[in-house]
Amino acid sequence: MLLIAGRRITSPDDEDITAVFGLSYEQDRNVADIIDWCIEDQNYHYFGGPEAFRSYVMGSVTTGGHLKILCTHSRYHSAYTITMSGSRSEDAKRANAKAGLHGTPSGYTWHHAENIGHSGSGYRCKMYLIKTTYHNSNPHSGGVAEYERYTGKTYT
Repeated sequence: MLLIAGRRITSPDDEDITAVFGLSYEQDRNVADIIDWCIEDQNYHYFGGPEAFRSYVMGSVTTGGHLKILCTHSRYHSAYTITMSGSRSEDAKRANAKAGLHGTPSGYTWHHAENIGHSGSGYRCKMYLIKTTYHNSNPHSGGVAEYERYTGKTYT
């Protein structure tokens, strides 16, 4: 839920959004994704004014934090730590089990977050359940890329 200057924003076409991003903000999918997530998210996101919101969004995009924001603003708020298997489908099974799900919800993808860690049983990674369209449309280097770099093995 997005609030700018105390007013709830229910649409990306709201005057406070178009005032600072213009009508063509959707040309940058990362910007559009963050705006959409803030509006759709069940958590409250407060900004004193349109410029403060713009600063937040643009700072997130330019630092590469946009996918991180999409993870934390998912309707599935928790991260689940798994031991990485080398297989995306096996990792999804492990994450689903940790989350108490019987399968990955339709339209969602498990994202392997960056900063994986090594323990005696292998590499461990935080997993976030985010919309597949957002995951696939945001180029990123996450936990899978780190695993491949550290082990020399290709993830399947």
